[in-house]
Amino acid sequence: MSTGGVTTLESLAVCTPVVTLPVLQNVPALATGMLAAMQEEAHRLRLVEAEAAFASTVAASVEEYAATVVSLLGSDVRASDQSGSQSETSTLTLLRKAIAQSVHVLYNDEHSGRELATILKRLVLANQ
Repeated sequence: MSTGGVTTLESLAVCTPVVTLPVLQNVPALATGMLAAMQEEAHRLRLVEAEAAFASTVAASVEEYAATVVSLLGSDVRASDQSGSQSETSTLTLLRKAIAQSVHVLYNDEHSGRELATILKRLVLANQ
């Protein structure tokens, strides 16, 4: 059974926004934690719009999840309908830019790498 962790990482690696519903995840709040880390990085970089956009991708109910996805996709369509208008940036585009600016926190976290190495060493030693 999938926890969504690898799929979330793969999506974020190519700047594809992820909408998550933590209460339905097998591993509680896995994607939510990833999004929160990027939201914190957006805050650190003072990317106010990006910070708010990340917060909007965590749903509290199935209805909110569906509404968020429809809204994100609809924002992209509305922005593309405004031919010639450079001021209209879709929420989807904003999220893609925010991901590009902050996703490194998921892949360049030496602390997490060291923790994983420690866990693996303990597992190997326990099975000897």
